[in-house]
Amino acid sequence: MEVHQYHLETLAKIIAAQGGMDLVADHPKCTILQFDAWWSLSTGLRYFSSPRFLPQPEAEPEILSTQFQHQIYEIPRGFRTFVMEGKWSSSTVEILIRLAYVYQRRKLQRDESGCIVGLPHTAQPVWRTFQEACPALDAPGAGNEKLLALSLVLYCGIGFDSAPVSSNGGLASRGALTKILTLCELPSESSDEVSLLFWVWMVTICAWHNASGNGFLPPGVDLLLKLRQRFVNVEDWDAAKEILEAFFWNDKLSELCKAKFEGTCLG
Repeated sequence: MEVHQYHLETLAKIIAAQGGMDLVADHPKCTILQFDAWWSLSTGLRYFSSPRFLPQPEAEPEILSTQFQHQIYEIPRGFRTFVMEGKWSSSTVEILIRLAYVYQRRKLQRDESGCIVGLPHTAQPVWRTFQEACPALDAPGAGNEKLLALSLVLYCGIGFDSAPVSSNGGLASRGALTKILTLCELPSESSDEVSLLFWVWMVTICAWHNASGNGFLPPGVDLLLKLRQRFVNVEDWDAAKEILEAFFWNDKLSELCKAKFEGTCLG
């Protein structure tokens, strides 16, 4: 970590001496900003960009439900209450809708440019970093929206193999969620929040699978034990699966965790 920090500090000095990030070409700028953002999530240190503040959810839930009225019911039902009640910002809802479009379709069609046909577009379809597209990743604390955003990064890496957990984003998100789930109180005020937290927890556990996929690395084992101790009412895999399938979930994740979930002793 000290070596990475030294390189970042040196790079920051070089860029500053050459006139700042605005003069860096687009491709290296994107690479630098993306690494900087994930590095910040892991360490709290940032050299090239300022954290984007999470936009406050719209004051009237009707605004969101009207804005996304044609797509909202493609979102898995476990997320819908939060969306309908206006608890999450539009940037997060847009990502949910885009992911839901892919999630609901086994086969995707692409146009000549490689874009997915029919995929709902955001107001600004090109972003330099994950954090620009989803400011919830930069939100302080451990609110539901931040937990969701971090979990979506992991789910895409596990469920789709599109951004492996071994990537910078995956490692940073896994580390951040593990820290939150281990150290924070995380009170849940409603049954919807309890279910969401259970899903977040299980996705994080799956992200700690070993190379062969038949077990978990030590942090995953610890998280699974803590989950079983906290959610004592989820007595067996059938009950767990019923909760999980209300969110983004697929057979690959079930294969990773079913046996270990059933075999974890609460005594």
